[in-house]
Amino acid sequence: MKLVRRLALVPVLLLSQFALPAAEADQLPEGAVQNPVVRAYFRKVALESRAYVLPDGRRVYRRDYFLEDRVDRLVRSFLIELIQQRRRLGDAAEFSSQARQRAFRAEGNAEARQVFVASLGQLEQRAGKLRSLLKPVLADFPSKSDFVARVQGDFGATGFEPELQFLLQQSDQVQDLIEGFFFEPSYTVDVESLQGGNMLIRLHEIEKMSQALARRLR
Repeated sequence: MKLVRRLALVPVLLLSQFALPAAEADQLPEGAVQNPVVRAYFRKVALESRAYVLPDGRRVYRRDYFLEDRVDRLVRSFLIELIQQRRRLGDAAEFSSQARQRAFRAEGNAEARQVFVASLGQLEQRAGKLRSLLKPVLADFPSKSDFVARVQGDFGATGFEPELQFLLQQSDQVQDLIEGFFFEPSYTVDVESLQGGNMLIRLHEIEKMSQALARRLR
């Protein structure tokens, strides 16, 4: 019999990360660990990791008396990683804002400009990693929109302040949406989350705007 490894369902990190930091795991709200959307996804992951395909093509699953314990550990790993990635996104957005201000005040300073460009690359990367972490769990949510990143004016005139305000606002919205969906007890999903403006779409827009700004500055 052939073991079917469905690693595509979840980042490898989450399947292998069973040794959780005890302090961080203990601080997670129990309501977050019981989030039905997250548990349903990781229950599927846990089951698929123990699936076999018989020669006739039928799938069978080994009985797992500790399935819910395995699901708990996967969920806790995911939530710890989510908290870290969310924090890194906010830090990257704030650093980009500060780098923009320094580059604008020191117009003509190539080094300050390069730091700003690098900060945008880091912000794009943080948004992409967070979106990759969330997307499998939120498979029913739209993940992209027809958003076109437009950079108005010249850096010497505006400092691209409106564009940075957009990035900061989107970052704040993503963090709030994550808090409300994954860590609040209601787990409510409003129409906007299902149709557009959800955390995945906002992260995609952060990536696009960061890319557009970096291109203009190079």
